[in-house]
Amino acid sequence: MSDMAFVDWQRKAARQIRPVFRRPAFAAGGPLPALRVVAKHPVLFSCTLAAVLACLVVALVPSAVPETPKAASLPAPVEPKAPAWLDVIKPIEIFSLEAANLAKSTKLYKARRSLDGGGRQDTLAFGTLTGDEPALRLTLYRRGSETYVAGPVFAAIARIAADAGLSVTRSGLPDVMATRFGNFQVAAVALSAGATPASPCSGFRLALDAPALTMTGLACGGKAADLTRERLGCMLERLDLVSGGDDRALVEFFASTELKRNAACTGMRLGPDEPHAAWLDDRAATPRKIVRHR
Repeated sequence: MSDMAFVDWQRKAARQIRPVFRRPAFAAGGPLPALRVVAKHPVLFSCTLAAVLACLVVALVPSAVPETPKAASLPAPVEPKAPAWLDVIKPIEIFSLEAANLAKSTKLYKARRSLDGGGRQDTLAFGTLTGDEPALRLTLYRRGSETYVAGPVFAAIARIAADAGLSVTRSGLPDVMATRFGNFQVAAVALSAGATPASPCSGFRLALDAPALTMTGLACGGKAADLTRERLGCMLERLDLVSGGDDRALVEFFASTELKRNAACTGMRLGPDEPHAAWLDDRAATPRKIVRHR
């Protein structure tokens, strides 16, 4: 059917339907007379039937447009539970660190054990990190079956500082420091205790998988000098295992590192007549007295 023919058909249908709605049956509002009138007019009957069928199709046939699936709600990420710890009363010192520049510093040794997986943390502390003398705080964590997430090195250093009652006010980018135990991550940090001026120090961490051992600590050269990376490495070279007990993996690890000692650090210490700051200060003269262990 052409456009003109369709228009003519619409006009003809309108002329036929218009008089119907003016009849008394529609005006009176009676349903049966109205239906009789509709039935006598083919065009009106066809339009009415098509409208009724269209309503039935819409009501009975489901929508062809698929419903948008609802996004599945994802469970909130569960952070690993921090292990519960039990302090060890009068712990047996299984680690030792003997460095000449820490000989006069007050020594603290404490340990605690995880109640979840049996891991153990041993902390060695020498001196006061914000004091005038060289100081070191080292925590060795022999991990058990408890959940462990290494996390950023800065977070680990901040925890060590908080354990000593200090806060990290500034930190630099981490670098690598090679030792006989492996490559430490080390970064320059500034430590502060309350309103006291910040002290320049170094924070470091080494996380091993075999054995499951983590070493984290802070070292400060005191007010007179900065602690260089080389001398910090030599200080950690002095760490030894005193008693591994039944921990065969830990004993074998420390034994394997004996052949990896830094030749520049092995067998040297400052003589008693030289102040400790000279050993730490790059600008100081070479110590007059060097004692070699045999």
